[in-house]
Amino acid sequence: MNDWFEAEQHAERAHEFLSLGDADRALREIDAALRINPDHHQWQYERGLALDALGRHDQAAVCFQHALRLGGEHPETLLHLGIALLRADRPQQAIEALARANELEPDLEPGYCYRIDAWARLDRHDQAETMFYMARQLTETCPLCYDHIAASLAARGDQDRAIWCLERLIELEPDHPDARARLGHAYWQRGDPEQARICYLAHLRRHHGDVEAMFAIGVLLRETHRLSEASAKFRQIIELQPEHARAHLQLGELALIADHADAATAHFHRARRCDPDLAGPCLGLARLAWLRGDRRAARRLARLDMQQRMRTPQQALDLGHLLIELDMPLPAIPLLTSVIEASGAGPIPPKMRATALLYRGVARLVSGYLDSGIADCRRCLRLDPDNTLAAHNLVLAHLGTGQLNRAKAWLRRAERIAPFNPRLPELRHRLRRARLSIALTRLGLRRPPRG
Repeated sequence: MNDWFEAEQHAERAHEFLSLGDADRALREIDAALRINPDHHQWQYERGLALDALGRHDQAAVCFQHALRLGGEHPETLLHLGIALLRADRPQQAIEALARANELEPDLEPGYCYRIDAWARLDRHDQAETMFYMARQLTETCPLCYDHIAASLAARGDQDRAIWCLERLIELEPDHPDARARLGHAYWQRGDPEQARICYLAHLRRHHGDVEAMFAIGVLLRETHRLSEASAKFRQIIELQPEHARAHLQLGELALIADHADAATAHFHRARRCDPDLAGPCLGLARLAWLRGDRRAARRLARLDMQQRMRTPQQALDLGHLLIELDMPLPAIPLLTSVIEASGAGPIPPKMRATALLYRGVARLVSGYLDSGIADCRRCLRLDPDNTLAAHNLVLAHLGTGQLNRAKAWLRRAERIAPFNPRLPELRHRLRRARLSIALTRLGLRRPPRG
């Protein structure tokens, strides 16, 4: 009887600590109760709640499963099992538990709400949307539903609807910790950097020390060519976190744009020391070496940057271009292909994709892959009809294959795009020489010397 009473007291204290948010002390008390009576299903359930609050989600799921075995299927226990499994990144098992909870209690709205997130993690976004509308039949005011569906919509690139859902989330939960930052990112992905900046600033007014939001604003300022403001923002980050590698990288790139080679070098080296796995610092140092004429150092540094796995599309584009300049076209081809075919990191602007096609076309042409190089330059012009370099390369490529009529057609296209381009006289001269060479060959005469 004394043991039973002692266990009850521990369980009551555990319940009080849980209600106060003190999960660590709650766990100690519930463990003391369970040492006396390990088969009490309610205590196993509360132990799961404490473990889940402490971030020990796999262990929490075990407790909820134990509670279900001891006390039978209960919707609330199944719900918390599903949530724990979801937090443990086991979305398929979470869906099974949450679906069973709704079979037992169809009006349990969180069962649908958390399945939005679970299906989205499995890239089953249609199913996530179905769960969202099922939850809406029960309530229109669940902020977590809008939170989950906004993430799903953003993941599939539907930024307009994601923005609407995030605005609704902010309306329902004004103090949501990251909704305004996510709204800024959604506007950024939609191609509205100024509205994105406004949203990030609104987030920072509530979360003054959020360095990642500051960094996002800095990148936005740079993308909108407000370089001095961008530099000031990255310096503010360095004041807060002196070892912020990406801020040093950005400052290095801004210094490189401004032709401040010493400052750029210092920031690139600092970024590299802060994060040896960061893509970009070696690329920046390689570009500096190339600019000062040290091709050997530039090639060595470019190869080092190629070893990094994670890079932005712009970094891949810059590295691909540099490799072509350094007479290393073959490794440039897969890098540029990653930009052309990119989809997971958000939409690639048509201009960037066109530039990647141009660079890959050049890399293929100089590597001897004439047909695919020509195809890339043609695709570039479809995306960017005013790209003179692509037209010029098509003239040279068709001259190289002896297709003079096609070379002439592309020369006319180049003349229409930019009639005063300084390269045009040379292209006209090369086309005339090729025609003369063929005519002389047909007459059995010797080709004229180069000159």
